[in-house]
Amino acid sequence: SDAIGFYIINFLTGVSAAMFTIMLSPVLADCYDEITVKTNKHHEATLVGFRNFFLRISVAIQSLIVAIIHIITFYNSLIM
Repeated sequence: SDAIGFYIINFLTGVSAAMFTIMLSPVLADCYDEITVKTNKHHEATLVGFRNFFLRISVAIQSLIVAIIHIITFYNSLIM
């Protein structure tokens, strides 16, 4: 409700997002290595393609949901 709280919450949100992003690469690398060992073939490009596909679909669906909620609730940005 005040500026200090706003900055603290945004700092903590940024730190948690950064920690998730930093740890994503080692976890995925371990998964890719395990799949390579089990199948004796490199599938990194295919797996990255699947990940990017679902990531982009999720962004599109999220945008669609926000747009639908704004339409249903008659959101007017000029009031804020």
